[in-house]
Amino acid sequence: MDLAFIHPALDSLPPAARRCLARPDAASAFHLDAWFQILAAACASSTAQPWLVASDDGGLVAPLVRHAGGRGRHAGSWTNFYSCDFTPLRGALPPGEQAELLARTLSALRPRIATLHLQRMETAGAAPEALAMALRAAGWWTKTYVETGTWHEPVAGIGHGAFLASRAPRLQDIVARATRRLAAQPAARMTIASAGPALEDALAAYLDVHARSWKPPEPYARFVPCFVRGFARLGILRIGVATIRGRPIAAQIWIVWQRRATIAKLAHDEAARHLSPGTALTDWMIARAIDAGDVDQIDFGPGDQPYKRMWLRQRRPVMALLAGDPRTLGGAVAGLRGLAGRLLGALTRTRDAAPAR
Repeated sequence: MDLAFIHPALDSLPPAARRCLARPDAASAFHLDAWFQILAAACASSTAQPWLVASDDGGLVAPLVRHAGGRGRHAGSWTNFYSCDFTPLRGALPPGEQAELLARTLSALRPRIATLHLQRMETAGAAPEALAMALRAAGWWTKTYVETGTWHEPVAGIGHGAFLASRAPRLQDIVARATRRLAAQPAARMTIASAGPALEDALAAYLDVHARSWKPPEPYARFVPCFVRGFARLGILRIGVATIRGRPIAAQIWIVWQRRATIAKLAHDEAARHLSPGTALTDWMIARAIDAGDVDQIDFGPGDQPYKRMWLRQRRPVMALLAGDPRTLGGAVAGLRGLAGRLLGALTRTRDAAPAR
């Protein structure tokens, strides 16, 4: 196969390609067509339009977007700040063959693509390097870098007590005090919902808590409801809620896919901050997941916030790939800027390492 084709929406994909996006062996729930349906429904943007590269037989499926504005044509991963994971190679072919086909297809487009920026690549395995190698072979310049990290930890075969006992003493003390404070409140309760009317109540509770939290309003108001309902239909979502006298004061949204739990969204009522309800709820939900034996790994999604490393002790990198076609003005300018930045960095490091005179 020489080239793949560009499709402007999920519904326009060939059946074989669409089936690849729905395969149950996906490494992440954020590789599924359900996730891209959520983005399309709730996070539509006039500056980033879906731009899927796929072969008719499903050998290559790359969920990309085309960016408007700037110098030349630019493409990127179909991701945003809500995305926990991405792979540009979701088709049936081996990663190296998909990478070569994607590089050939992008290089053959006219007018040419100036730059490509893929982000949030965590469980994509060899995808970033395979694609970088294929693009370089096609004449592009490339740069892979660590965008952020995901804090995680395997929890299979251990109990919650052992898990908590292996945390730092400071966290153990925080958890103990938060649990006691919350338990001392009148009619304090914690619940988990995953389907039906209980899920809708939990969704309403999360939205209520978020509105009273320290967090700014969601930039896409429809996102959380679409996210919750979309993944709940797959049976992989759970919402935990802490209440006092029926009033929600903390809530968390978890995704459990392939025995991996991702704490995707969380919030607590600022007025209840002295009770640390978010800490108590996190510990309670981790306990339920571990002791139920239905989770082998827990993570907090991308981000290096200090609280995450208190709970979970291992970090895996979240990779990004930036590439450009030097045969375009935009790609050449971006490449020269990157080269200038690297040279300046090298000169700075050399100067700083020089002995004082």
